Amino acid sequence: MNICDVRCAMCDVRQTRRHRGSASSTSHIADRTSHIGFTLVELLVVVAIIALLIAILLPSLNKAREAGRSVVCMTHLKQIGQAVIMYAGENNQTLPYGCASFPDGGWLSFDDLLNPYLGGTLDLDKQRTNHYLKGNAEKIFLCPSDRLPPKWNVRRSYSLCRNYDRGVAYADFTGDLPLVKTVRLSEIAGPSETMQASELSSIFNNLGNGSNGVLDKAEQQMADYTFEVGNIYGTEFLHNGPVNYLMVDGHVEMNTPEKTVGSGNTTNSLGIWTRALGD
Repeated sequence: MNICDVRCAMCDVRQTRRHRGSASSTSHIADRTSHIGFTLVELLVVVAIIALLIAILLPSLNKAREAGRSVVCMTHLKQIGQAVIMYAGENNQTLPYGCASFPDGGWLSFDDLLNPYLGGTLDLDKQRTNHYLKGNAEKIFLCPSDRLPPKWNVRRSYSLCRNYDRGVAYADFTGDLPLVKTVRLSEIAGPSETMQASELSSIFNNLGNGSNGVLDKAEQQMADYTFEVGNIYGTEFLHNGPVNYLMVDGHVEMNTPEKTVGSGNTTNSLGIWTRALGD
């Protein structure tokens, strides 16, 4: 065999190797390409994982959202507290009453009295027959978590503490004159430990309406409390249990109704519900 024959044989070997390498490479590419798509089982596994993540994260997201609404609610109560202080400053240091009825059938509620200090534009005479607050005041009286529909006019989420005349606000439903009594700031033994107002979620709690303008006991804030047919209170549902309380000194604190009654109970509420201290 001469040199030329050897060279030809080597060239044949190289070409054979190139062909085999090219075929092998093409085969690998085809194999990889055939595995790019998902099988039905793999797709179901991905969907299950996503559903599991949603189930884990959704309660946390809802809690975070509700925590934000609760902060807004506390801000509304603080604004009401500031309005109460301004009202007292212009009314011989007396606190606003819960509601008063007049012989001509008109009503005034505590939100009517606080209207000028919260951006409202109606005077008291007009509010006796038209209870809609103008400006931004109507928004302040509604908790963002309170989505019950109104029975009349515009919903209200807050009420003053009457507690059967042991609290800071009186109410008169008789229509007799003179008008309802009021409580002076000097009668409050512990302003930081006495409730001024709190939440009351009811379809009958409406702006300018005397009904539900006052709170008498912690039981009214309980999730299963029913005052009358069709009037179901669900205040405890607003913030997943705790309720916001505005104190006479203007600060707001969150607590469950059962823990606010001192030595009393939910039907005979003492503690922050009365003007006295230590009960």
